[in-house]
Amino acid sequence: MVQLHRLHGRRGVFEVIEVTPRLRQAIGPKTDAVELEKVALAEGMTTMADDGVAKCRAGLTTIDEVFRVTASL
Repeated sequence: MVQLHRLHGRRGVFEVIEVTPRLRQAIGPKTDAVELEKVALAEGMTTMADDGVAKCRAGLTTIDEVFRVTASL
């Protein structure tokens, strides 16, 4: 039996990063965004897509909504 779930209100999808000593060292005028992202991910950054999938698994949103808000990333 298929159950329909109604979602009410809005849920935020967030990208969370802690500026660790390693990330702080990587930040500089000659560091490109790709390299900063690699360091941030290695240091435990939560991406918007990761946060959205976690909320989807918890039943707080749908995968279609996650794709909608993260498609341009």
